[in-house]
Amino acid sequence: MTTATKTWCSDCNSSFKDANCLLQHQKKTRLCQKYKNILFTCQICQYQTRGLKTIDNHLKICTEDIPIVETPVVETPVVETPVVETPVVETPVVETPVVETPVVETPVVETPVVETPVVETPVVEHLAQELEKEKTRVKVLWALLSSVTNIDLSTLISSKDNDLHIFNLSTDSTLYLHENTNNNIVSVTEDETDLVKIEKSSSNYRRVKKITVKPEPNKEEVTSVIDTVDKMKETFTHLDGNTVNGIKESCKEILKQLLTSRTYAKHLSKLKQLRSKLLCTLSIEEYKEVLEYHVIELTNIFTIKQQSERKIKTSVLKSLTPIDNRFLRYPGFTTTQLDAECRDTLKKVFKYGINFPKEFTPYSNISGLANYCVAVFPIEKLIKWCIINPYNFFNVIYIDLPKSSSDDPYSFYTLRSVNNGYRKWDMNCRLEDFSSDIESSLLPYMISMFRDLYYHLFNDNVYRADYSSTSGFAMEDCEQLAQNIILLSQPRRFCNKLRTLFMNNCTYSVTTKDSFNLTGDDSLQRKKYQEREKIEMVGTVRLLFDNITDEQSVQFYKSRNIA
Repeated sequence: MTTATKTWCSDCNSSFKDANCLLQHQKKTRLCQKYKNILFTCQICQYQTRGLKTIDNHLKICTEDIPIVETPVVETPVVETPVVETPVVETPVVETPVVETPVVETPVVETPVVETPVVETPVVEHLAQELEKEKTRVKVLWALLSSVTNIDLSTLISSKDNDLHIFNLSTDSTLYLHENTNNNIVSVTEDETDLVKIEKSSSNYRRVKKITVKPEPNKEEVTSVIDTVDKMKETFTHLDGNTVNGIKESCKEILKQLLTSRTYAKHLSKLKQLRSKLLCTLSIEEYKEVLEYHVIELTNIFTIKQQSERKIKTSVLKSLTPIDNRFLRYPGFTTTQLDAECRDTLKKVFKYGINFPKEFTPYSNISGLANYCVAVFPIEKLIKWCIINPYNFFNVIYIDLPKSSSDDPYSFYTLRSVNNGYRKWDMNCRLEDFSSDIESSLLPYMISMFRDLYYHLFNDNVYRADYSSTSGFAMEDCEQLAQNIILLSQPRRFCNKLRTLFMNNCTYSVTTKDSFNLTGDDSLQRKKYQEREKIEMVGTVRLLFDNITDEQSVQFYKSRNIA
């Protein structure tokens, strides 16, 4: 058994596990290539050579007693003068003339030639540049933080000599500063007397000034709103657990009858009608599980009856509603259309299928937007149904502050926490971050979905200028999805629509139990929103199709950019 030996780069003194790694390193590493052209000089004996490895090996054995005879082996005759006077170095130490020998003068004269500073200069210059950049970044961030908050940073942090002083930030929590000596970090389990404690400030959350503060709504008012909403939901989702189980059993009985029956149309129609009642009660995912089970059972039954594959798909399709088809993407679903009744049912399924909290608590339903409904309804309606709490326990609110105008409202907030009934709200200025979260989570899903639906229509994703006129499915589902994609691809326009939506539906009356981290406007953001938005729509449209030109992408976008 042989033991692998390390190989060393003679230029930069780095070690590698084999010769191949060393070769790759010497070809590609810029720092190594710089070292390759640098001449190193030993200040002890004036020995000169190239390569960190060579000079490193020399320094391990170099002493003042080594004769300078070695020098001419490597370099030019400039070193010949010390060679002649080598015997002077070997003379007894008691002789004072040794100090006056040219050997001493030669290194003094040659000192500027020593290349050691040249080795370090690129690294030092690079670090100096990075330090200056970091200083500039800190100054900019310091100025930004001071301009948008009421915090005087000079009262929190100061430095003197090599010491950094951090002052009392808050009393709400404690900040521990650990000494780091020789890379040994103090354990957090050690005695608290060894730790520097900095108390964090009570609160960066405060009451809003210059605005009417109302008392908390009484229990009767809250109960009345909850009961009203629940009654509306009950008219749609009116089935109890026993009824749901009964419907499932009845569906299984119909499947058994299909095994012995010679006619299928009546049984398939009854199965479709009976199962549709479950859509009112079950969640979309639960309903899809029932659908998948029925499709598998029907496929097995018709296979036993020796139907052809095409005939099986036709028979199964008769047992599915247009909504069922779209949930499963069952073959042939692009030949069906959603009528007004189907759309109303799908709206209620989406709207009433979300279990909103009946008290203030942080929640997020953004992920609930990712379903087939984005190809049926405008995205603004889906956000209203999915995110705005019908019980008025909003998670995103708008406060009508004096400086927040209706033309450019900025005072939007998201619920951060609730403690003993007291609510803390974080500003989401102009809803920019909130709208950005929706875009980043939903836009990739919708682009992928468009490509999938388009492929089911044409068996490819090649762009067709007239594709929307080829079928009702393309005109309705694909076009609605395309318009939603175009809207989300325009961040400023989408954000403005969200601001209008939440102003109209979530304007909040502040009570004595509400506190807010910020109340002032973001001046930089305000200035940005006053400028014209630059939209890169061509890149988004190119993701929808294969082989689409920039000119076609622009035409596709402009023809569907509805205000």
